[in-house]
Amino acid sequence: MSAYAWPVAIELPLLWGQMDALGHLNNTAYLRFFEEARIVLFDRADLRAVRAATRVGPILAATSVQFLRPLVHPDTVRVEAGVRTIGRTSFVMDYRITSLRVGTLSATGDSVVVLYDYERETKVPIPDDLRAALQLLTAPIAT
Repeated sequence: MSAYAWPVAIELPLLWGQMDALGHLNNTAYLRFFEEARIVLFDRADLRAVRAATRVGPILAATSVQFLRPLVHPDTVRVEAGVRTIGRTSFVMDYRITSLRVGTLSATGDSVVVLYDYERETKVPIPDDLRAALQLLTAPIAT
């Protein structure tokens, strides 16, 4: 990884109720962890405030997760997120989840977020001010 930090880094506990019948973290919990980090990033770019004022805001178009190591209770994870690329109407976010108990990378993932006009029900171009805010939230580039 690059020498600089991820723009969003949060710590979340694994809850007993998130475990599945096989004794490890249920796969859907990883996506919820990504979502928590994504919302922090949205707030740093003022995306939720813009949506409340204009009805234009982010909508999730796609997401994926690569499971590297199982997580088990008890543990706390560090979830990191940042923007990889910014297009005309969308941007791609990268994520990673690290077990703090074991100290290993447990999952990586990404998502495509589209800027969406909720009133007209259509995607819209990312304005320059939002593009500048998103550029400040760039994820480290893998080396």
